[in-house]
Amino acid sequence: MGVVARRRPGGRQRALQTAVLTNLGTTYKNLGDRGRAVDFYEQSYKLNEALGNDQGAAHSQATAGALLIEHGDPDAGLRDVQNALTVVRKIGDRNFEVSACRSLLHMIAPMATSSRQHEN
Repeated sequence: MGVVARRRPGGRQRALQTAVLTNLGTTYKNLGDRGRAVDFYEQSYKLNEALGNDQGAAHSQATAGALLIEHGDPDAGLRDVQNALTVVRKIGDRNFEVSACRSLLHMIAPMATSSRQHEN
């Protein structure tokens, strides 16, 4: 794959790097190493943002945020997902908007359940 990347013009090589970073994030997520997964998704987010790829940046940011909500820093994860949700709404990516909303629901639902239990 490195040979192919060297043959591509600079912009395409950078776009390929974002795909590799995202794939590494997915790989580490599937291996159960959430910390490394978040690191790769955040790198992908930053590179996509630098390249002006709002959709790719939002997807990477939301995925990192969802992992943080589930397995790390829920407040930071919530900010990431909310930021990504703003972008995907702006660009009209309805499918990913649903995914980002599900991540938010994953965080909010346990809090609502806990609140109801305290009321009873």
